[in-house]
Amino acid sequence: IYGISNEHNMGPGMSVKIKFALIGALFDYNPKLSDAMKPDSWVKCIEGVDNLLDLLAEHESVITIGNHIMEENEVLDVEPYKVRGCFLTAVERLDEEFVKVLKACDAHSNEYVERLKDEPRVVSILEKAEKLLLKSGSHSEICRIYLKKIEHIYFKFDPVVIDQKASGTPADSNQDNSVKYMDKLCKYIYSKDNTDRLRTRAILCHIYHHAIHDNWYE
Repeated sequence: IYGISNEHNMGPGMSVKIKFALIGALFDYNPKLSDAMKPDSWVKCIEGVDNLLDLLAEHESVITIGNHIMEENEVLDVEPYKVRGCFLTAVERLDEEFVKVLKACDAHSNEYVERLKDEPRVVSILEKAEKLLLKSGSHSEICRIYLKKIEHIYFKFDPVVIDQKASGTPADSNQDNSVKYMDKLCKYIYSKDNTDRLRTRAILCHIYHHAIHDNWYE
């Protein structure tokens, strides 16, 4: 259907609508929510979400999306396009699916190693979503995407932090490291989140990241 839409130049509005439908179908294909996707479905899903974000970024000036748009009010054939759907929900579900896919693999198998290679692409998708949200998203939506990014950083040791400590680099220098980046993301959530759940998760991740870098007094 997506190919036919492109062949007949039905416009980005229709392409985005079809992408939302395809991604939703892939997520709903599993009868059990606790089961991970099959490998071929996972590959299609990650490509689908990636392509959706590229489409939205390319046509952001003429497309409005959101769950507040009723299907009868959608505009798919002329600008400005209006499409019912939420790319942030799709990105969050993709990230959750990535964790399920890893859990379903034997940690000592080649399949697990192959799936781990998907993490940079998942992080890249989170960054694309972040760029879109920083332009048009609410504080709560930005908090949600920041927490997803935090969950991919907090458990990773950054040797740059230790090297900067050993060389006596001031904490307020312009040199970047994961501790500074975590600090930026977490402090945004602390000040803007209204749910407490996101703030609590961010605090725990922040503490853990400081701990693995011996920042006991931060």
